[in-house]
Amino acid sequence: MPKGTPLTYETFLEAVHPDDRERVDRQWKAGLSGDSYDVEHRLLVDGTVKWVREKAFLEYDDAGELSGGFGITQDITERKRMEAMLEDRVLELDEANRRLGAEIGERQKAEAALRHRVDQLAALRRLSQLLASGGDLPTALDAATEAISELFGGCCAHVFLVEDGLVAPAELWVDYPGEPGEGIGVVPLQEVPFFRQAIADGHVLAGGPTLLDGLPPDLRAPACGASFHHLVAPLTVRARPVGLLAICRESDAGPFGERDRALARMVADTVAAVIAGERSRRQEIREAAVEERQRLARDLHDAVTQSLYSASLISEALPSLWAKSPDEGLHNLVRLRR
Repeated sequence: MPKGTPLTYETFLEAVHPDDRERVDRQWKAGLSGDSYDVEHRLLVDGTVKWVREKAFLEYDDAGELSGGFGITQDITERKRMEAMLEDRVLELDEANRRLGAEIGERQKAEAALRHRVDQLAALRRLSQLLASGGDLPTALDAATEAISELFGGCCAHVFLVEDGLVAPAELWVDYPGEPGEGIGVVPLQEVPFFRQAIADGHVLAGGPTLLDGLPPDLRAPACGASFHHLVAPLTVRARPVGLLAICRESDAGPFGERDRALARMVADTVAAVIAGERSRRQEIREAAVEERQRLARDLHDAVTQSLYSASLISEALPSLWAKSPDEGLHNLVRLRR
């Protein structure tokens, strides 16, 4: 304020920063009532903000009336500037820590997803090896379902084969793609609504227990009907349905998601390829057996024809031979009888 300006309490308050005036006034009045007066606040000096610390020591007479006092004012602008800088730095570090924590969390998620993917690829490789290990198809599929169950963290997995409108668990199909074995578990495909839907749509179906509504009792146990979450993937080769893959797990494992569906599609394609290969192999064996039977029939037919032709020639020549030489005729008669 200009020199010579009378200093009153009101002129002092006018110099205090507007945001601090009420607090400074409240503390000064408290000081007049006997409390200590020690306050930090801002002043406006020629449009510039200054920070000060003020302390007042008031004296009272025996009657309790204010008789005098003294005070000190300290310029703390530089200290406040440093504190503000430190506070800003702390906020920056907090934000950097937050971002680092988020980045670490994301990296951990990515690493977990990568490990899960590596485990999946290893399980897929093991599945392919099991399916390509040879032997009869039901045995290979039975071993493969264990790897599939592990791959999905499920309680069980099962393969059903489809042929000529019939569906049955793979272990009953001892002569695939011939007729399945007799007994329970062999039902018309039309009696299994969601199997029929999965094949018709060509999509992997996921759902809860209601997904199995309408499933015949003979197929409910192999399909893990008592479980909570289910996946059903059609097994198709060149748009031809050859079976279905059913996977399930308990409720505490959580429902199947889009990644599970995509993985089920990959697994189903692998299993379907093996089934198709077994179908082709069995078909080749059957065609080879038919061809061999036909060859044997031709050879037998040719041998019989040749024998009949020889017998015909001998029988035609026998009368003249008998007339010329009874011994020669008898010899040829014996040949004819043979």
